[in-house]
Amino acid sequence: MSFLIALLVVIAERALWNLDAHRNHALLQLIETRLQKIPALNKVLATPYGRFSLLVGLPVALVFIIQLTLDDAWLLEIPFYAAALWFSLGPTDLGREIESLLNKQRQHSETGRGDYRDIMQRAFIGANDGLFAPLFWFAFLGPVGAFAYRWYANWMEDNAGDNPLFLTTWTYINWIPVRLTLLCFAIAGNFDAVAAAWKNSESNETDNTGATDILASAGIAALEQAAPRSHSELDVEDAMALVWRSLTLRMVLYALISLID
Repeated sequence: MSFLIALLVVIAERALWNLDAHRNHALLQLIETRLQKIPALNKVLATPYGRFSLLVGLPVALVFIIQLTLDDAWLLEIPFYAAALWFSLGPTDLGREIESLLNKQRQHSETGRGDYRDIMQRAFIGANDGLFAPLFWFAFLGPVGAFAYRWYANWMEDNAGDNPLFLTTWTYINWIPVRLTLLCFAIAGNFDAVAAAWKNSESNETDNTGATDILASAGIAALEQAAPRSHSELDVEDAMALVWRSLTLRMVLYALISLID
């Protein structure tokens, strides 16, 4: 069932309608604002781990309880699964985001050409953060897995700072999804080039920046046919084609695992 839900959500995300405006990832800040109005919680919110327990631990625990409660109640379980996964993707549709970046690049270039490498890298990183990683955790743990990944990612944007525990936890959360994404890039693109880039970047993954560097360099390598060069808009289109091929590969693998189960 989870595969069919994931497939329908991904299709809806890409083809049917634009609901990005309703995927409110400012919810974390709203919850914090409301909790700050409760005097008894001020001391807890004043510490990093106290804030994490209230702002991350409690919402994830709530989703987990709902997931357990709705087990076998499929009339409620299906919409809950779909809503949790939809919230966990993004936060914006990757195709529309890249198209927006391309439009900005065109406006800043009289010829419509330039080095589009940054946009290509954003496509590869966004594919993992907004699609592949939530889908992995959804397949592995259900709604609570996808929700926990997105909620923790939102937390990391504003609250992690230099806290080694939060950074290390994020690295471990991303470890398997990043490598599955790299494997898809290798199969769908230039396998040898991705393998080389993966090996060269592996030693640098000491935090989330290292993981994004691996994705960016391996994604570029998957498309390289010759020496590195200045990239064009056509290369961005190739990058997005690689992302969609990789997504198709992931969904096929997901379907095969579901059939085995």
